[in-house]
Amino acid sequence: MRQPVREGGTGWSTASYQRLPAWINASDGDLRAISPVVEWIGMPVRTGGGRLRVIGGALRGRRIDTLPGVAIRPTGDRVREALFDILGNRVHGADFLDIYAGTGAIGIEALSRGARAVTFIENDPAAADLIRGNLSMAGGPSTRARVIAGDPAHAIALLEFEARCASHVR
Repeated sequence: MRQPVREGGTGWSTASYQRLPAWINASDGDLRAISPVVEWIGMPVRTGGGRLRVIGGALRGRRIDTLPGVAIRPTGDRVREALFDILGNRVHGADFLDIYAGTGAIGIEALSRGARAVTFIENDPAAADLIRGNLSMAGGPSTRARVIAGDPAHAIALLEFEARCASHVR
């Protein structure tokens, strides 16, 4: 097995991850199975729960908890900042859908930046509970947030059904 190559001492190159042994199937999304191997060859593995922060809007600076382990990989500050820089003012007053929400960081960021409502869809029950906790800890407008724990395809079908029913009531 070849050792991974460092990129100028700052991080691991994508080629490093491609050098994992052929018998490791990381495509199934469960990196917990390969984390001992990844640690053995010296690649960084996130193992502990941590905290993220809301980077903009009314909730700026508030902390968001994460789950320990590698099953959920939260979206980093820079990526969220870039996403919301691209979306700009379109977030304000919008209905926002966060599918595979994980920690809920993106949806909470949308609420912080003035989204009218956010629906979080998360398949993992523990992560859905974490999102509910993060919403209450952030002190944000939880009445504007909805967490659906379950399969995203079923959740989207439910939302479409509710929208059809609501359009007939108006």
